[in-house]
Parts: sequence; structure tokens; C-alpha cells
Amino acid sequence: MQLDSITLPDDLLWINEFDWNPVEQSQERTLTGALLIQEQSKQYGRSIELSGGQDAGWVTRSTV
Repeated sequence: MQLDSITLPDDLLWINEFDWNPVEQSQERTLTGALLIQEQSKQYGRSIELSGGQDAGWVTRSTV
């Protein structure tokens, strides 16, 4: 697995691969009590959380 110029171990798992949503939404109540919903697609950025087993996925500190 290649991340930019860093070679990562092949046994890493992408834990939050399906948790990301490309649309963000916020809900608020106005002074009159009406519900105001704003929705917009995200422009950039995505969280990537990689994990390995107990003895898997080790990378040296200098690499990190």
C-alpha cells in the first residue's frame, strides 16, 4: 500500500472506509420555531483510519 511516498504494510485495514458521507447537514430552529436545514457537499478531505492486528501494521517511528 502506497501513501504519498511512504510504503505501508499490506495487512492494514481501512476501518472507517464506509463511515464517510460526502454531504454535510446542519439543523437549527429559528426564533419562530421553524426548522432550518442547510445541506452542502464537502469540498475536500476524508478521514482515513488504518489498523492492523496485534502484531500487524507496524511502521517505524522515523517513517511516521
